[in-house]
Amino acid sequence: MLRYGLIALSYFVALPAYAAGLVPCGGNGEHECKLSDLIGMANGIVAYLLYIGVFIGVVMISYAGFTLVMSQGNENAMEKAKSRVWNVVIGFVIILLAYLIIDTILSVLTGSGLVNWGVKGQ
Repeated sequence: MLRYGLIALSYFVALPAYAAGLVPCGGNGEHECKLSDLIGMANGIVAYLLYIGVFIGVVMISYAGFTLVMSQGNENAMEKAKSRVWNVVIGFVIILLAYLIIDTILSVLTGSGLVNWGVKGQ
């Protein structure tokens, strides 16, 4: 169990490094901030939250699968584990729909979605 805790800890230690480049402008030797930089920052935040959501979902599905296997035929424990799996699946769908809605809104407003806004100097 300690091994999984260390894996999770190393994951969360690496996350701030992943999010360190959120504001790519306005510093010494960098260009002035523009609207595209703001939207690029929003893209970074959405990607960061999506990354965290997927990690938490994988951990929760693993935990639910473990409890399902360890239920040993106990109907209450099996139903609880199945409920957890379905809740995680519904959470994944909500996260992906939220990403799709944000991307669609940006596509309508700007002509390009989240993918194209992360590029510097645009």
